[in-house]
Amino acid sequence: MTGSEEAARSSLESRTRLRLNDLRIHGPHGVYDEERESGNEFSIDLELEGDFSKAIATDCIEHAVDIDHVATLVRDVNRQNQFFLIESFADAIGRALMERFPDLSHVLVRVTKLTLVRLETVRSSTAESILSRCV
Repeated sequence: MTGSEEAARSSLESRTRLRLNDLRIHGPHGVYDEERESGNEFSIDLELEGDFSKAIATDCIEHAVDIDHVATLVRDVNRQNQFFLIESFADAIGRALMERFPDLSHVLVRVTKLTLVRLETVRSSTAESILSRCV
């Protein structure tokens, strides 16, 4: 790369988002006893924004927010907790992600409950939680 190319590249501001789409899990979350006993099916969508410049520059997984680790964290939050509300579930996932990955500046978590007890005519219900790191 020439000096002028390096200068032009360094003057650019880069924002990168990682998305994890439709992570399917089964969990004991819900208001009704039957939901908590038999569980519900959920789809989790995540948008992760942060400083990924080192990962981009090195093209190295060790410097990246590893999506395998993200998915494991979501599964752990699901296994270790029981929520009445999908809003609480989404917030807990977001907080765990922000704590585990300090390079993240913003996290959007979308939790969709795919099985709705007592609402057969509704296909799904979604809660969205957005967390930002204070600077």
